[in-house]
Amino acid sequence: MRSDVLQYPYPLNLRWNHIQWFPVYFRRHLQGEFGVLADMDVQGAAFNLMAKAMEMCPPATLPLNTDLHALYLRMQPDEWRTLLQRKINPLHGWVEIQCGEEVRLTHPLLLEGLEEAVKASKLRQRGTVDRKRGSPPDAGRAPG
Repeated sequence: MRSDVLQYPYPLNLRWNHIQWFPVYFRRHLQGEFGVLADMDVQGAAFNLMAKAMEMCPPATLPLNTDLHALYLRMQPDEWRTLLQRKINPLHGWVEIQCGEEVRLTHPLLLEGLEEAVKASKLRQRGTVDRKRGSPPDAGRAPG
């Protein structure tokens, strides 16, 4: 295990099938360096990688193997490597995270989004959120 990287904040043996969404902080995206400077093909690849990372186990992480990233995006490895060579690339802002014995990649926004999804799920499991099907998870409830 490496002590120089972030530690995954949740137990690795949890079943995550209840996490099916994550918030997109669109204002932070649009006003941040990535949203302003990254080309649209880079932004699209980054968003799809974030979505893929949320369905991974553990959620909000990707393996370090960039050839797998190309596979997840249905891109040829050389096309993916070309995107990665750009000044602002689809892995902009991603960091390494220790997940048990394995080091993976994560993005801080994904960890924030996962925390929100976990909170909302716990509220639903306790029966404290009364919502109609199709409404946002925290509809009708004050934040906090």
